[in-house]
Parts: sequence; structure tokens; C-alpha cells
Amino acid sequence: MRYILLAITISLAAPALGQLNCSNYKKGKFEYVDMPGAWFEIKGNRHMEYVENGKYYIQSTLKWNSDCSYTTTLRKCTVPGFPYKPGDEMTVTFHRNEEGVIYYTSVLKGEKMEGRVRKVD
Repeated sequence: MRYILLAITISLAAPALGQLNCSNYKKGKFEYVDMPGAWFEIKGNRHMEYVENGKYYIQSTLKWNSDCSYTTTLRKCTVPGFPYKPGDEMTVTFHRNEEGVIYYTSVLKGEKMEGRVRKVD
């Protein structure tokens, strides 16, 4: 009987193992690990990204698709030569957090990119 209870407990807990709790990512400031001087901020349905220590910005609206995935729609950009235009959409999915480093995948116009950020605020 004890083995049956153990098996049931393990089977119920298994889906939760390794799952990422993204509730803490719904707002705040996130700095890119591999791009010094660049960060983004999430506030409500607003996503603002800053590059070159805030000299340029990318303003987007944000809609959460699930607990760990959101889609942004580009509204305004001051980055010279930026290849994307207002109305373009990007989907971001957070995958894991290792020692404060958040790993994500973004997809924009069919191009898949991976990156790392740290939540600083």
C-alpha cells in the first residue's frame, strides 16, 4: 500500500517538476546578459526596450499568451536602421531560470532567437 501511495504522489508531482513560475516576470526591468547597456521593461500591456544605455528605444504593446509567453506589437522605434516596422509582432517564451539568469526564445517574422536576461527590478 505504501508503494502505491508513493507512486501516486510521484505521478501527481511530476508535471510540476521543472516547470517555471513566470508570475514574477509580468512586470519589471530586465537586463540583457549578452548585450551590455540594453534592457527592457514590462509594465501592464507596455513593453519598452532600451539600447545603447537608453539612447534609443523600441516601444511595443504586450499581450500575455500564457504564464510564460507573450507577444509584443511594435509601435515606435528610434533605433537607426532597425529592420522591423510598426505592426510587426514578436513572441517571447521564457524557458528556465538558472541562478537568476532567465533563458528565453523569441520569434520575429519567422526568425528564432535565443537570449538571456536578469530581472533587476
